[in-house]
Amino acid sequence: MNNNINIIWDIGNVLYPYSRVTEEYYTLCHNAHIEVALEVFPMLSAEEAQYLVEECYQTFHDCYGAFIPVIMHYGLDLEETRLRLFKKHYAVLYELLTKHCPDIFGDTTDLVDAFRGISGCVKHGILSQCCMESFGIPALDKLGILPFFEPKAIIGLDQVDFVKKAESTKPLRVALELMDADPEHTYFVEDTLSNLERASEIKGLRCIYINHGKPLDKLPSFVSNQFREPTDFLRSLKEICVRFPVK
Repeated sequence: MNNNINIIWDIGNVLYPYSRVTEEYYTLCHNAHIEVALEVFPMLSAEEAQYLVEECYQTFHDCYGAFIPVIMHYGLDLEETRLRLFKKHYAVLYELLTKHCPDIFGDTTDLVDAFRGISGCVKHGILSQCCMESFGIPALDKLGILPFFEPKAIIGLDQVDFVKKAESTKPLRVALELMDADPEHTYFVEDTLSNLERASEIKGLRCIYINHGKPLDKLPSFVSNQFREPTDFLRSLKEICVRFPVK
C-alpha cells in the first residue's frame, strides 16, 4: 500500500460546476430520458415512460431505479437492460451538455494548471455515479485533465454493481484498492454531504466538501475541510505534496 497523497474525485459539480448548466439543458435531459426509456422499453406508453422518468429523478435519484419493476415484470435480464439504459442515458446527456452548455468546458486553464502544479506528488482517481464510458471519460478529456488520472481508477456506478456512494463504503473501498491507497493518505472530494458522511466510516480518510461559494456555516464532524473550487483545494496541497513524491 502506497504512502503517497491520493485524491479520489467526484465529477459533476466538483470538477465542473452545475452553475454553468442551463434550465434548457435540464428540460432537454428530461425529454431525452423519456425517449431513451421508450427505445429500451417499447412496450410502455409515452405517459408511462414519463411517469417512470419522473420517479427516477424524484425518488431514486438515478436513471433506472423506477424501471426495475418493469424489467422484472417483462422477464428481461436485469443487468443487461439496466446497463443498456444507463449507458444510453449518459451518452445522450453528454451530447446535450456539449451542444447546449458549451461554457461548461470553456476556459479550464486554471483547473489544468492546478492539477499540473502538483503533478508527480499526487495520484488521482475518480468515483462517480455517471457512466464513465459514455460521459465521465469524455468530460474529463474535454476539461483537459484526463491524463492526470490513474487509468485503472476511473470508476463509474456500473463498475461497482450499481451500489451508490451514499448507500455503502463499498464503491470507495474499490477505488482505494485499485489505487493501492492508504485511507490515511487519501482525500475524497465531493459536493454531496450524504456521500461524504458514508465515506467517513472509512477510518483515516479525509473528506473534502466543494461548496462553490456557498460555504457551510459549521462543518459536520465527517467533513475535514471545505473549499470553494477544486483549484483552491489543489493549491492548498502544494506545500504538503512536495514532501511525498509519487514512487
